[in-house]
Amino acid sequence: MAPTLPAISARHGACCVSVWCAYCQAWHTHGLAGRQPAPGESLGHYAAHCHRPDSPYQDGYELQYVGAYTPGVRTAPRCTATTKAGAPCPRAPMHGQTLCYGHHPAWRWRRKGYRHPEDYAIDCWVAGIERRIRARRRHSA
Repeated sequence: MAPTLPAISARHGACCVSVWCAYCQAWHTHGLAGRQPAPGESLGHYAAHCHRPDSPYQDGYELQYVGAYTPGVRTAPRCTATTKAGAPCPRAPMHGQTLCYGHHPAWRWRRKGYRHPEDYAIDCWVAGIERRIRARRRHSA
C-alpha cells in the first residue's frame, strides 16, 4: 500500500498541490486537473517525482489535501543545531532526524563510507576490543 502524504496548495496557484519529500529534501508539485479539493480530502494516487533510488516513494504515494498555502508553511525543515557563530544551521536534517549530517553525533559513519550507523558502531566496538587485546599482549610480553 502506498504511503499517504499531506499536500498543500502550491504557491503559484490553485491548480496544483505541493508535497514535501523527506528523501530528496525538496517540494514536489502535482497538478489537480481543475479540481478544488476540500481540506482533508484524499486526492488519490500520484507518481513520485523523487529522484533518490533509496526512496520508498518509487511506486508513488497517496496525497491528502490539508489546506491552502500560507507564507511560512512551505519552508523546508532545517537542522535544529546552531553554527559555531551562534546562527541557526541552514542545512536540511537527515531523514527522520532533527540534525543534519554535520551536527549528528553519528556523522562519522557516513564519511567513512558506511551505509548504516549500526555498521559503523559495530566496527568501532570490534576495533576497541582488538585494541584492548593488543594492549594486553604488549603488557604480558
